[in-house]
Amino acid sequence: MRPTLLTLYLLAIFYCSAQDNSSIINVYFSKDKYSISKESSEKIADFLDSLRIMSIHKIRVIGHTDSDGTDIYNKELSKNRALAVKQKLINYKVDEGIIDMGFFGETQPIAENSSKKGQQVNRRVEIIAYFQPKVEPKEEIVKEEEPSCEGDTLIELANGSLIKINICDYHKNPDCVKIQEFTDASSLANNGVSTENEDGEVLISGGMLKFDICEGVTVIGYMPYRENCMGDGMSLWDVTENGRWRERDEPLELEEINGRRYYALPLSGVGFINIDKLPRISLNKIKFKSKDGIRLASVSLFCDCPMWGARQPYKNRWKKKVVLRTTCCSDPIVSVVAHDEEGNLLTITNRKLSELDPANFLGRCRSDLRNSWWFFKIWNKTMYRKYKLRMKDFDENVVDK
Repeated sequence: MRPTLLTLYLLAIFYCSAQDNSSIINVYFSKDKYSISKESSEKIADFLDSLRIMSIHKIRVIGHTDSDGTDIYNKELSKNRALAVKQKLINYKVDEGIIDMGFFGETQPIAENSSKKGQQVNRRVEIIAYFQPKVEPKEEIVKEEEPSCEGDTLIELANGSLIKINICDYHKNPDCVKIQEFTDASSLANNGVSTENEDGEVLISGGMLKFDICEGVTVIGYMPYRENCMGDGMSLWDVTENGRWRERDEPLELEEINGRRYYALPLSGVGFINIDKLPRISLNKIKFKSKDGIRLASVSLFCDCPMWGARQPYKNRWKKKVVLRTTCCSDPIVSVVAHDEEGNLLTITNRKLSELDPANFLGRCRSDLRNSWWFFKIWNKTMYRKYKLRMKDFDENVVDK
């Protein structure tokens, strides 16, 4: 059997065992509601359509709520949400006899209920479809030859990375390799990952992989080479105990696969691996100053191109001013943890920096040289150097547009 290109869709959605497969989606609800929106109805229809080639033998519908309200109220609300989804499945021609229903109120959250975002995630109904692939009848059963263990299988991940694994290792246990990509500002911000060395210097990153691989199995990871956003001079780094990065004393190789260049990364066991370099240009100081009696606990910035993540935490003390040293970029993502004068927690969660008020309009940092004429130089100017943080900027006070 030749190596095949498998997509992450099969790895991420389908849990594979010898006889049974399953696939799951979540349907979300407004506060105290159990009506299904048009968008959610289309999501359910697309989900069922994606499984049309499978033989579904059971669908489990499980209702949940956030923590607002009493236990009895939330149990009833989760039941009504599950019933609404069950009826929608029946409307889409699903046999009622294969639908199994459960409802658990607020007892099984998947996010903290202390924020509106966490509550929104908890107001959900899980739809789990259990199925078997349909097998066409054959006149003659021919025993399939076992694949040669000399070949490898390439698996394409969601954000363009590849992993290569021995074909026999993969077929024996397809769940033996778990990979998480970090290839843009959003993936860094959502997981609170910074790209700083042991001295606290911000690193330009070509991406990183978090991996969990069975003992005795070796995998090669391939990170795409992005010339515009990383350039040359990259090297291998791994994470230290304090969450910062330390350079490895081993070469980093580029390989070409199907006309595209990738960095080759040997993976085994459990850990992180990163492609990084120190910036060749001087870093800019980005300052955040709090108003309205707000005290800052940590400020983080995350950028796409060049990709980096910078974080300034303060333990057991609070600041009214935080300074980060970073490279300039177009519109980074900012996250802030702070407290008001009464000690209440305040957060800014993964918002664009351009949504905040600059302290002045003449203090933009400069990045790449755009044009030069004699001794005059024109630079690309992007984010401002100073920002004010007021009560209105924090999550609980932001009005949806």
